[in-house]
Amino acid sequence: SRPEAPAEPQEWLSLADVEGRYVTRVLEHTRGNKQAAARVLGVDRKTLDRMIKRHCIDFASFANLTLRKFIPRPLPAQPRYRF
Repeated sequence: SRPEAPAEPQEWLSLADVEGRYVTRVLEHTRGNKQAAARVLGVDRKTLDRMIKRHCIDFASFANLTLRKFIPRPLPAQPRYRF
């Protein structure tokens, strides 16, 4: 059996597109926390700011995630032990 032919060039994303999508996913994961996102990406926070600007990422949508109040989930019922 022969290996498949490589995909056509139009099917491949550019490195810039991949970077922009990855930065967006990391920002979603960190709920817009730039410092945490920069740590995940292994870059300085100012570099992250330049990436956001370069890829025209709408940071306002991520910033709104951090403004929401954290509502803790109720703890699961604990089993009652008798000693």
